Amino acid sequence: MTQCALYEMAYDKFSEFLEKNSYKKTPERFIVLKKIIQIGGVFKIEMIFQELKKDKYQLSKATIYNTVHLLEKAGFVRRSWVIIEPVYEFILFSNRKSICWVNENMDIQEETDSQIEQEILNFLEEKCKKKICKAIFYTKEK
Repeated sequence: MTQCALYEMAYDKFSEFLEKNSYKKTPERFIVLKKIIQIGGVFKIEMIFQELKKDKYQLSKATIYNTVHLLEKAGFVRRSWVIIEPVYEFILFSNRKSICWVNENMDIQEETDSQIEQEILNFLEEKCKKKICKAIFYTKEK
């Protein structure tokens, strides 16, 4: 799916969410949505703020935080915590899950489910000294 098609679908779903929940449909909210889709993957609020600043948009961090919060409520993004700072991931139309952490340079690192699962399987096989033919991984929701 192209970024343009993804944005159009996300735009429609977000518009529907805003109307259904009696929120205003402001251009700023859709600018933030578009930037998140362009970045793809994991992002921080500061990253969105700096990218929008480069593109000559003058949005406050409060506007970005509020928009990301609405996107989280609508199921568009997922929040994780890395040390003491939240990071977000655009998850709409995606079954991919990832795990994030911060390396020694304070850069966000990311691995997908399949990479993590393979590392877990390798670790278990090494510890058990047996070949694992099948494993089921699941995420326990709170």
